[in-house]
Amino acid sequence: MTSIGQRIAAGAAWMLFARFAERGLGFLSTLILARLLMPEDFGLIAMAMSVSALLTLFADFSFDLALIRNQEATREHYDTAWTLGLLILVLNGIALLLLAFPAAWLFDDPRIVPVMAMLALASVVGGFENVGVVAFRKELDFRKEFLYLGGKKLASFLTTIPLAFVLGNYWALIVGIVAGVATGVALSYALHPYRPRFSLKHWRELVGFSKWVLITNLADFVPLHFATFVLGPITGAATLGVYTVGAELARLPTTELVAPIDRAVYPAYAKLAGNQAALRRQYLSVLGLIAAFGLPAALGVAAIAPLAVPVLLGEKWLLAIVVVQTLAFAGAAHVLLSNSSAVFLAINKPWLDAAATAIHALVLVVLLPLFAVWKGLHGALVATLIAWAIFLPLSMWLVMRELKIRLTELVGVLWRPLVAALGMAFLVDLYARGAEMPVTLIALLSAVVLGVLCYGSLAATAWWLAGRPDGAETAVLSGVNRWMEARRA
Repeated sequence: MTSIGQRIAAGAAWMLFARFAERGLGFLSTLILARLLMPEDFGLIAMAMSVSALLTLFADFSFDLALIRNQEATREHYDTAWTLGLLILVLNGIALLLLAFPAAWLFDDPRIVPVMAMLALASVVGGFENVGVVAFRKELDFRKEFLYLGGKKLASFLTTIPLAFVLGNYWALIVGIVAGVATGVALSYALHPYRPRFSLKHWRELVGFSKWVLITNLADFVPLHFATFVLGPITGAATLGVYTVGAELARLPTTELVAPIDRAVYPAYAKLAGNQAALRRQYLSVLGLIAAFGLPAALGVAAIAPLAVPVLLGEKWLLAIVVVQTLAFAGAAHVLLSNSSAVFLAINKPWLDAAATAIHALVLVVLLPLFAVWKGLHGALVATLIAWAIFLPLSMWLVMRELKIRLTELVGVLWRPLVAALGMAFLVDLYARGAEMPVTLIALLSAVVLGVLCYGSLAATAWWLAGRPDGAETAVLSGVNRWMEARRA
């Protein structure tokens, strides 16, 4: 493995650790809050957060990506990025206040007004975050990145859960969000000595790169939040709350595996941008690793959803089963596209990612309202699957074209984890269908263990039949061997 590959692996390991810690707290928080709060509470926060997310997208130029890609970035580049970010987030906070009453009218719920005021406060506070933390990723120092991300999530968790016990309503969720943002600002200065100054010297350069990232982020908003604007007025806060929590559970395994790896690989891809052959090899290697863990996670969640929802969330959340199953399959598609954006950014062609993502968003904007009016929540889920079925081959084709990847190379990387994951999901689904009612925690844990054993066996068999090629399997075995040698020493 090359030194870049080793640093990617180390960075991915730290980011996986950070993500598991962060999302482990998030998952535990969701389970506790689902018992303490009502679906309507989650739906209300989802309404306010969707408006906030839309405004934040217009404010999210991702200047950090521009700084990471520019290997010659100076202090003035960092100061400009911090100044622009602060100004944009202050304006974003003002816009949230101005839109609070229109949002309350749109969703027919006056409780949104004070919630959005708190989100406005969080936006302004977040603008002061130290831009120096970008260096953690640029220099592949993911240990400090772990401390930074984990600290924010821990603060939010330690605030939200006690307040949920005391207040028993949505205020616990919103105060927890603000606490996480404030803690992130404090940690950014505690963990990095950089102290930003006001400057706008390089604003043209930064905005010139980041405008395409902004377009991509705007398009990404649609699959993540557009359903809230559609389902909120059509189905009400309770059904929207079920959709929100179900979507969180469905995306949990894939985002927790994929997002930290993506965060680690982009700085490394940027260093390989001038060597197409090396970048192609690294991309295929990372894709194989992501597929080996992400595909069984996504399909496994779909298979165990009928057991997991009643056990983890309770009987009042049963409608979330179909949400988890449908969006888990969308998560499988997301796994295969997970590090495509990093490639487009690294080769300085962000408009390709923006174009593909915009097409995905356009399909959803057209289909989701039509299908939601026709079949409500179920119609919205069908529209989501159709949009992913279009986006997946389009984006994959663009990556293959830019890196000159042959179809046989792609199939060679993906067929083993895909076949093993499908086989595992089929067997677990059979087990779940035969489970006795009411479902118990033992039945759920048994299904998880069955899934792990089935996937491991099927993946090992496929690898052996393929002639034991280099890939995710060899990387895992090498890591296990190194760990065992270290223990012996």
